[in-house]
Amino acid sequence: MTLEIILIIISIILSAFFSSSEAAFLSIQKTKLFHMVNLKQKGADNVAKLLENKDKLLSTIVLGNNIANIVFATLLTSLIYKITNNPALTTILTTLFGTIILMIFGEVIPKALAVRIAEKLSLIYSKPLRILEIIFNPIVLILTLMIKIIDRKSKLNDPSNNNSITEEELLTLIDIGEEEGSLEPQEAEMIENIFRFGDSQAQEIMTPRTEIIPLSSDSTVRNFKDVYSEHSHSRFPVYEGKEDNIIGIISIKDVLMGISKKKTDDETKIKDLIRQPYFVPETKRNFEIFNEMRISGDKIAIVIDEYGGLSGVMTLRKLLEEVVGDFGEEGTHPEEELIEIDTNTFNIDGGISIQDLNEEFEEININIPDGDYETVAGFVMQKLGKMPKVGDHFEYSKLIFEVAEMKGLKLELVKVTKKSYPHITPQQESNT
Repeated sequence: MTLEIILIIISIILSAFFSSSEAAFLSIQKTKLFHMVNLKQKGADNVAKLLENKDKLLSTIVLGNNIANIVFATLLTSLIYKITNNPALTTILTTLFGTIILMIFGEVIPKALAVRIAEKLSLIYSKPLRILEIIFNPIVLILTLMIKIIDRKSKLNDPSNNNSITEEELLTLIDIGEEEGSLEPQEAEMIENIFRFGDSQAQEIMTPRTEIIPLSSDSTVRNFKDVYSEHSHSRFPVYEGKEDNIIGIISIKDVLMGISKKKTDDETKIKDLIRQPYFVPETKRNFEIFNEMRISGDKIAIVIDEYGGLSGVMTLRKLLEEVVGDFGEEGTHPEEELIEIDTNTFNIDGGISIQDLNEEFEEININIPDGDYETVAGFVMQKLGKMPKVGDHFEYSKLIFEVAEMKGLKLELVKVTKKSYPHITPQQESNT
């Protein structure tokens, strides 16, 4: 009985080995494997050779796994029969316990772990699997031939997919290139930005409604000049009646052109100079917006929410900055999104996105989780559960968030302080 128990344990270990082998070899990325081979890591060549013929590798793994499972089932049946001496009960118990044991220890746990450390496991498993390929070769050849015949008849094999590379693999290549110095950090960031840009939507990068400076259609060129002197944007949305009702776009170029041709004076209504607005929904992909603006020549888009109300604006410049980074303004300095007051205190722009804060300022270790908000201001408002006012504060994850500056209803600045604990000297400790 002791021998049977030992053999049962060995068969479970073998089943786990084959299951984890399958998960590891199918999970490993071609780009990472190529990198390992170039670095001449021990076992990398064996992994590459095994993956050259996946049908043969999978046949070897499946065959080995089935043998291990059959041995396990046979030994478990024998062991339980010796204990119960009842064929019917033996069948029930073997099916019940055998299935549970194999499912948990022979399939689920090994595969879950193997996916996480696919590269490491594939290097360890490569040599024993090469030996097993040789041992099982006659049977594996028959199985491989059958797979190819079925594959050919069912037309499942699509050669066009064999050399395809996934987005994840490309990003891995970029990371490798940056680590090895083949790509500058700025170049790597720009390429990664292109991938993010293709998947992002207008609502993620637009200038929100609260930051827009709209002009009434009743405004004159004189009014426009006054606004422009304080907010030197090149284009402004123009509304009629309610601010949600955008009827056009007024640009500094059109105003100057009218003045230079003496067709415009200070009393001219700006609605006589506006251009037709270009509307896009919040959920439209930024790549599509960029293409449409490039073709139409529009430099600004009005972003509309699902109810038809004004959600924000998107400029061609903003779209380009998502890929190449901030341009900056001539004669001005870009506003800092995070200012370090001291080692434990920071002033953070309320409009900075959670993703940018967590990624760009990782070194200060302010990790705000994802939620039903996109900006630091949104996170603070959710935690406070009310409209914020200067001085409102709360504690989160050993950080104190305080509303430092408001502009109307807009949260402009958040002060974040890391909680510090008093240092206890040995003398103080001995007195306690």
